[in-house]
Amino acid sequence: MLPSPSSDFFDVLVIGAGLVGASFALALRDGGLRVGVVEPSPPAPRTDAWDSRIYALNPASIGFLQSLGAWSALDAARIQPVGRMEIHGDARDSRLSFSAYETGVAALAHIVESGRLQQALWQTLAAASNVEVITAARCVTTQFEPDEAVLSLDDGRTLRASLLVGADGANSWLRRAAHLRADAQPYESLGVVANFECERAHDGAAFQWFRADGVLAYLPLPDARMSMVWSTPQAHGRELLDLSPERLAARVAEAGQHVLGELRVITPPQAFPLQKLRVPNIVAPRVALIGDAAHVV
Repeated sequence: MLPSPSSDFFDVLVIGAGLVGASFALALRDGGLRVGVVEPSPPAPRTDAWDSRIYALNPASIGFLQSLGAWSALDAARIQPVGRMEIHGDARDSRLSFSAYETGVAALAHIVESGRLQQALWQTLAAASNVEVITAARCVTTQFEPDEAVLSLDDGRTLRASLLVGADGANSWLRRAAHLRADAQPYESLGVVANFECERAHDGAAFQWFRADGVLAYLPLPDARMSMVWSTPQAHGRELLDLSPERLAARVAEAGQHVLGELRVITPPQAFPLQKLRVPNIVAPRVALIGDAAHVV
């Protein structure tokens, strides 16, 4: 027998409202369910600064965001289509290139900033009448009953739900609370990211080099800008982080064979540890895990 509805009862309660959690909650908005989202850290206010973390979205992902109404909430001037990809292998003179035209699509991908995509999803969530977003509170404890899950927050509120969905990232609180094992394998590498202004126009092209010191990628941004991702061993990654902006720009330009000419740093470099994480069981009674809570590659 299901519990009778009340103000603290949800059919689905999503823990975490990052890109995965927010889009999942939006996907349920027309299903006749009462959906709750618990997120202690709302997106930062929008600024004109470029986000160091970006995403390359394929056409299927864009179609999904369009169906949610979030894609139209993005500023088109901050979105860059990728029309061509050029990959340089680790063998001498090995190269692979392909284009959107050759594959019969309008663009291979579109580059968007993580923060702006997050804000677009939250803006769309605010208009979803059957979704309640609970902020400024963190999960403390949970218990699982035959007919419901009970979640306690640090503001004293108790929530109940038929299903808890963990979308709270690689270090998922819900995964630990539900005693679901996670097998982590660190790659002993960092993903170093930074944005640059370029001397030459990229013409919507993305570049990738397989090098002895890791994999370097240039992803185009609007106008003469690009976002760099350098997946590299930890020691080299820390060395890149310690460089002055001028020396970092020179190092990245040289590693990329100066395809975009001289570079100038416009966002300070950041680094993200790279790892593989496998969760053998991503579902349990009253619990399901999605996104990085369920798997990380």
